[in-house]
Amino acid sequence: MTSFILLCDPAILLPPDTSDPDRGVAFWQRLITWSADHRVRLGPTTLDLVHATFADLGWPNYDPPGCPTALKRVARRSLNGLLARVQLPTDSHPTIAVVPTLMPNHRSGDLVEEAIGHDAATLWMMGVLGIATDRSHWAPPADAVAFDPPPPDMLDLIDTPLAHLDEEIDSAVAGFLRGRRLTIVGGCPRPELSESLCARFELDAAQVHWIGSERGQRLNLDSLDGLQADRDVVVCVTGHIGHAGSRGVKARCRRREIELLCVHDQNQIADELRRLPTK
Repeated sequence: MTSFILLCDPAILLPPDTSDPDRGVAFWQRLITWSADHRVRLGPTTLDLVHATFADLGWPNYDPPGCPTALKRVARRSLNGLLARVQLPTDSHPTIAVVPTLMPNHRSGDLVEEAIGHDAATLWMMGVLGIATDRSHWAPPADAVAFDPPPPDMLDLIDTPLAHLDEEIDSAVAGFLRGRRLTIVGGCPRPELSESLCARFELDAAQVHWIGSERGQRLNLDSLDGLQADRDVVVCVTGHIGHAGSRGVKARCRRREIELLCVHDQNQIADELRRLPTK
């Protein structure tokens, strides 16, 4: 399974104005929460920027600015943990010629924008899903940031630590289906849908078999008798085969202990497959 990365917005780590106690509490609580998300990585430019700031404060032996006494110990531990999570480019990554500009802009200014742009351009091929951030850091508000020049073209702005992201779920489904066969029962086979499922969940075309059904014709389920519990997953499109056909599919899968998913419409197949890792 692919290991995914969230690039750390430097502003998550750069201490706030200590004249506002409420802002200090919110900053350290957010930092502590993000430290629990082990996808978060500092790019090399972000690391240099953050290190320079905290070196002036006496890091690692310093008093976290604006941090309530009750949070100081866990705040230090969380900060040190994040600073240790550095993602470096491999030797095969080319040196970027131009640091991309960002849209929307980061409220913290040019140094932060340049750090994010440089790290994104350097590391985007290493499984970067998005940027760990706070939406309030960006103006105007947005769900993603665009880079000029690309790559990357765009990265999502992720402001919820530990949230399961679509790419991670799809990767987990791909891992579950690796070495398995997918049989779809019901409706008219749609090559474009099969191709979409293969691309999304890393399946070979030979892994997908579609038992089509036509109005007025007997549904032939004999091929289900050759399926194996440890190798097969069946999706029954109930809206296209009727109650008798659905009962037949369920009975055969139950008899052979086959993983069976039921959807009403073919367009629901991908979403139902995405539930597999949680079943």
